[in-house]
Amino acid sequence: MIGLSWLSLDGKKLLVTRILRTFVYGYLAVVLGIYLDRLGLSATEIGVVFSAAIAGSALMTVLWSLVADRIGRRRTVVFMAGLMAVGGLIFALTSNFWILLLGAFTGTISATSSEVGIFQTVEQAILPQTAPNERRTWLFSIYNTVATFAGAFGSLAAASVGLFAALGLQGADAYRPLFYFYAAVGLVNLLIFLTLSDKVETAKIQGERKFLGIHRSTRTVVKLSFLFGLDSFAGGFAVESIIAYWFFLKWGLPTEQLAVVFFWMNVFSALSLLRRRGSRWHRFL
Repeated sequence: MIGLSWLSLDGKKLLVTRILRTFVYGYLAVVLGIYLDRLGLSATEIGVVFSAAIAGSALMTVLWSLVADRIGRRRTVVFMAGLMAVGGLIFALTSNFWILLLGAFTGTISATSSEVGIFQTVEQAILPQTAPNERRTWLFSIYNTVATFAGAFGSLAAASVGLFAALGLQGADAYRPLFYFYAAVGLVNLLIFLTLSDKVETAKIQGERKFLGIHRSTRTVVKLSFLFGLDSFAGGFAVESIIAYWFFLKWGLPTEQLAVVFFWMNVFSALSLLRRRGSRWHRFL
């Protein structure tokens, strides 16, 4: 990647996988509720699917975080990328509520435009090993900023439903290509993860292992976890898929208009990051 000569090849690959995932998460947040409505699910069933997607993501994150370093980071993300592809195919191929619920609970279907599942957790553990010490904080800044922009353009891509409708696809069928593409992105992620080097695996640390392996950082990690948990609890009242679905039900906004609304919402979010960090973007070079 241009301007990232200080970043290892593994780090660049992780940026690509992150951009691809947040792109499809962006449009999924816009279309998911409407698509389920087109499939004939009730508002209650749609809410249950949303809840399963969020709960599955949280559960997968906790469970895999405990074993990822033991199993192997590369194997973990390869497996989750496979689940992402399967989840996309499930939503593309069936209208059965219970099967959709199972697909949502895989932890790879995003009800928001943000990251889901273990991907981000493992990638953030790997990233510090892909850049010099003085670049690590900046790398995380890039990692999150480009993902926010990718999510914005993903939201705009939801407008392609209008194009599919113009080509003759009606109702839920106009949304299915987006889920096939979602599955394809899962497969691309899987292939990229397979090419990661052995350097992404955890470094061997001598000495006694403390609680969850975080040693002297336990108190800091607990405080940050509480803060992030509180923030996520509040954010749970404004899940993007629910907002998009509510706009659809309440105001009858078509997917094409919702795509534009969520595009600008995410662009402004990304620009707010650039404003805070803009004076330092010369470090990209």
